[in-house]
Amino acid sequence: MQHDYTYYYISTAIIYALILITTWVTVKNWSYLSKIKESIFLPFLCFTIVIELISNYYVWILVRNASIVLDFYTLIAMLFTIYWFYSYLRIKWLAIISSILMIASYLISVYYVESYVDELPAIVIAAALIITLNVFIFFNKMLLNNKVKKYTNHRPFWITIGLFVFHINAMPLVLFLPNLKRLTWQVSGVLVFINLIMYGCFIYALSLKSARDE
Repeated sequence: MQHDYTYYYISTAIIYALILITTWVTVKNWSYLSKIKESIFLPFLCFTIVIELISNYYVWILVRNASIVLDFYTLIAMLFTIYWFYSYLRIKWLAIISSILMIASYLISVYYVESYVDELPAIVIAAALIITLNVFIFFNKMLLNNKVKKYTNHRPFWITIGLFVFHINAMPLVLFLPNLKRLTWQVSGVLVFINLIMYGCFIYALSLKSARDE
């Protein structure tokens, strides 16, 4: 059966462009980003680019499922996110529990793939739950902080919004993906949309030179 990869190629190209634009914005504004907590975004974005290249090598050259690479990326991305939240919240128990849950879900996913030759979205579900909990606590703390007067100039606010929108929508998409066709415009459209929101928020946040970071 002949498959039409048009929507897949278009969505992939848009997502890659978003990653590269976000990286370019980070490098462009490095003079002030290097002095704040968001400096960790540059090595993370470079890591993202490397993982994307490796996953494409798995798919197009080795003709293998890249889920093991993407699961590893999700683990590292979430540990990065947990650390970023901790840099603002300073809640050790939250960071420790979140990290343990992510590592456990990753091991479960790897075991399931190796044992049943199938994918188990445990790591994606865990990521969505962890992000929701951290976002809830972050917003609760931020709303109680009188120093934050204008949210539109609050860099962490936009980053948090981007993370929340992406993960809360990625979870149901992955859960139903086995029953959906990845090559349809609907699935590709959703992937582009949630990535556009997340990286759009990142780009805006990392461009704020006079942002409040309390």
